[in-house]
Amino acid sequence: MSSAPRIARVAVPAPVRRLFDYLVPSELPSPLPGARVRVSFGRRRSLIGVVVELRNESEVSPAQLKPVLRVLDQAPLLPPSLLSLLQWAAEYYH
Repeated sequence: MSSAPRIARVAVPAPVRRLFDYLVPSELPSPLPGARVRVSFGRRRSLIGVVVELRNESEVSPAQLKPVLRVLDQAPLLPPSLLSLLQWAAEYYH
C-alpha cells in the first residue's frame, strides 16, 4: 500500500522559471494541484504559491526541503484543464 504524496511542486511569484519542492507536513491536509499554499521563500519571506503537482520523491534531500506552512484551499482554484493550459503557455512563450 503506497502512502499519499507528501512533496508539493509549487510555482511561486519569483523571477525564476522553475518549480520548487516543499514537504507537506503530516499535520496538514495534502493540497491538490491548482490549490494555493503559503510557503517560505528566501531567508525571511513568505509567499503564496500554486501547487502544480504532488510527488513521492524529490531531487532534493527531504532533510533540505522547507515545509508548506499552510494549505489555503481545500479545493483547487485552478481546474486541471486550466492548469495544463497555463503550463503549456509557460513552456511555449518562455
